[in-house]
Amino acid sequence: MKLRLIMNKGEAAFSYNIDGNTVSVGRSAENDIQIHDSHVSRNHLVVKRVGRRYLVKDLGSGNGTLVNGHRIPSGATVEVKEGDAIVIGMSVFCLGEGSSGDLFALLDLIDPSKQRGRDTTTVIVEDSGDMAA
Repeated sequence: MKLRLIMNKGEAAFSYNIDGNTVSVGRSAENDIQIHDSHVSRNHLVVKRVGRRYLVKDLGSGNGTLVNGHRIPSGATVEVKEGDAIVIGMSVFCLGEGSSGDLFALLDLIDPSKQRGRDTTTVIVEDSGDMAA
């Protein structure tokens, strides 16, 4: 499966192969995928493959993580499916190919400064502790 990244509306899309079971994403060079965006935390999130399922865990980021437009609670783990939009800062990820147009539309709706402290209903996957940051 590929993790597709569209950084900062108007820039080229990048794809990353998820070869291992865990991919870390953030501003720090320590991450598997480094994002140069001041709205992204040093260690922002982890994408983990468990069998055929993919889980995203927010690592207590300052500006939060959105999945399909819904903010997930800090430290929460949620299941994502192919084509789901994962937004951190001004960058959008999706598993698989996804439509660039649909993903860019999400960026138009997002102002990271307004997302802080906002919570919405989402399906949270029980974290068995094997997704340590």
